[in-house]
Amino acid sequence: MTKEEAQTEIEENNLSFFVESEEYNSNVEEGHIISQTPTDNSKVKNNSIINVVISKGEESEEEKQNRIKQEKTKEAISNAIEKYASQIHTANGTTVKYSSYSLYKTASDGTEVYKLKYDTSYNYENTQIYYYQLVSLDEKNQQVIKQSPFYVYRKYSYSNGKSTTTFDEYAMEYDFESIWE
Repeated sequence: MTKEEAQTEIEENNLSFFVESEEYNSNVEEGHIISQTPTDNSKVKNNSIINVVISKGEESEEEKQNRIKQEKTKEAISNAIEKYASQIHTANGTTVKYSSYSLYKTASDGTEVYKLKYDTSYNYENTQIYYYQLVSLDEKNQQVIKQSPFYVYRKYSYSNGKSTTTFDEYAMEYDFESIWE
């Protein structure tokens, strides 16, 4: 079934149509449904969401090579960041453990700057504390070549249901501009 046919049928049955993703598939024609959740003939309530995966058709050799290159680059970035972060044990006197990373910004020269998140061993009632750090990698994505200081994120929850969050985003942005711009 094509995307349009599926959407029409789904919406005519008082359901919501949602494209979860589009993927290359050499067995399913471009623009047709590869899969859906819940599956066909499942019992669902009115207004339920039907998630579909749409075929982008067969992947060209150029697209395949680009995808492989992107996957290798992403893996190299992840490996370099994990290697660097595994060596970090303390920040501001607090024991930390690497948790995750995300792209923070791209500097004006094209350098990608990543924001690393560290969990802490600090555990106190109603308080969450994390540390963040900005880093950039060498041209081959093999090692960290620049890093910022650590930035603390604190979230206090009070018994009356209110909470307070402190995070020095100004300092992070200032350091980004002074180190990478």
